Amino acid sequence: MILVNESVSKMTKKLLCLLTLMVLLLSACETEEIYDFDRQLTEERAVIQNYVLENNLVVEEHPKGFFFRVLSEGDDTRVQDLDWVNFDLSVFDIDGTLYFSTDPLEELSNGINPPYYPSTFDIRYTQFPGQRPLEAIYDIAELVGVGGEIEAFIPSHLAYGLLGYTTNIGGVNGFRTIRIEPSTVIRLRAQITRIYQ
Repeated sequence: MILVNESVSKMTKKLLCLLTLMVLLLSACETEEIYDFDRQLTEERAVIQNYVLENNLVVEEHPKGFFFRVLSEGDDTRVQDLDWVNFDLSVFDIDGTLYFSTDPLEELSNGINPPYYPSTFDIRYTQFPGQRPLEAIYDIAELVGVGGEIEAFIPSHLAYGLLGYTTNIGGVNGFRTIRIEPSTVIRLRAQITRIYQ
């Protein structure tokens, strides 16, 4: 009886080893596509740089990786931690397709149909916003005062964040979810209309 148990135990171990080996061989043969963030970012930066060159624009590069130009500085009021920032905002792709605007007339003239939503875009500014839809807007809020206006060119990871919001912008404000292809470079015009607590 002991002899039989030892034989079964040895066969079970051999079978497990054989199965493990087969699984390892099969998994080694599979081709797994690995997300190449650096390649995508390089491609998106090239798209932005080509657009800037073709349109003879002078832009600055933000340390976080988007490009911008200040159209108007605004007043001396600057956003502080936990302030609310109110924007007039229009979001396009790099080719000029409008996805969203706080101006219903601009939406209507670009074929975006009613219902229209509140004509503001508000964020609660924090120094550590994390990855949220339209992540770059938190950095844009720091660049000008009330009345200041910026045009920005934003790689997709700063438009949607790396997690969760791969196709949505705007839903966090409670008025609309804007669906855009995940690797789309965003161009936006943002003007701060109010900073308040």
